This record gives sequence, structure tokens and C-alpha cells, in this order.
Amino acid sequence: MNYPKVAIRYAKSLMELAESKGAVDAAMADMSLIENTIKANQELVMLLSSPVVDTAKKEKVLMAIFGDKISDISKDFVQLITRKGREGDLLAIADRFIALVKERRNIHQAIVTSASPLTAAAKTELLGMVQKIKPGEVELTEKIDPSIIGGFILRVDDSMIDASVLARFRKLRQDFSVN
Repeated sequence: MNYPKVAIRYAKSLMELAESKGAVDAAMADMSLIENTIKANQELVMLLSSPVVDTAKKEKVLMAIFGDKISDISKDFVQLITRKGREGDLLAIADRFIALVKERRNIHQAIVTSASPLTAAAKTELLGMVQKIKPGEVELTEKIDPSIIGGFILRVDDSMIDASVLARFRKLRQDFSVN
């Protein structure tokens, strides 16, 4: 994902602060909560990005939502972002922070798309394949898309393996159109 420069800078700052306080796990949980809450609430997204709403009101809303649910480090960080007028970037900052923690812990995000649900054996085989490509821990997310007909599409970080029947049909169509 492409992040705005401000999101990268603030995420790195939060990482440094959390590491110095030994609170990376707490900050990770807090940023996950913030990310999930903002993604789930379109009205909150509109409020945070609105230039009409006063910064103090935005801070009050954020503290009412997250105040007692997040650690002091994250609470102070959210207040700082709000006071700097960057509350509209809070989702990107939280997302980049989570990605940064996963990078440092060598955790890879793998998304497999298949026409039907995978069996346990197929999941194990895919995890083995991913670990050959990217050693480390793997978080596997499964998506179902009947339009690929069969096979799978595997995305790991920036890599993709398309072993779907639909991709094979496309290749055949391309080959026939050339001939």
C-alpha cells in the first residue's frame, strides 16, 4: 500500500516511542482497534477529514470513543495528531504502524483467493509454499471468488502467483488471438 509521507513519519515516531517505553504490543493493539473502528464507521471518516469541524471537537470525539480503551501512549499520540491537524491521516498512520510492526517481526500477509473454501491440507500446503517464498510467520487470509473457476490466486506482500483456471483461459485466448 502507498502511504502518505506524513503517515510514514508519524508511524515511525510512534514505533520509536513505543519501543523506548517497551509498549509495542499495546500500541499495536491500540492501532488495530483504531484502524478497525475507523474503517467500520464512515461517519467517523467524514468527521476526521472535515475541515469544517473544529479540532477540539474532533479530539473530544476521539477521546470519547477510544479514551478508556487505549493505552496512555496511544492516547497521547492521538491527541498529538489531532492538535497537529493530522486527524484525517489517523487511519493511514495506524495502518502504516501495524505494517511496520509486522515488517520488524517478519510477519507476512498472505491472501489466497479460491473458487471454493480450502481444505485443511490445502491450507497447510499453501503455508508451506509461502514460507519457501518469504521465511517467517504468515498470516493467511482466505477469500472465495467463484469467478476464478478453480485453482487459486496467492498474494504475499508484493508477490502474486495466479494458478487459477480463469488465468489459464485468458492465456489460451491470448495464444489463439496471436495465431
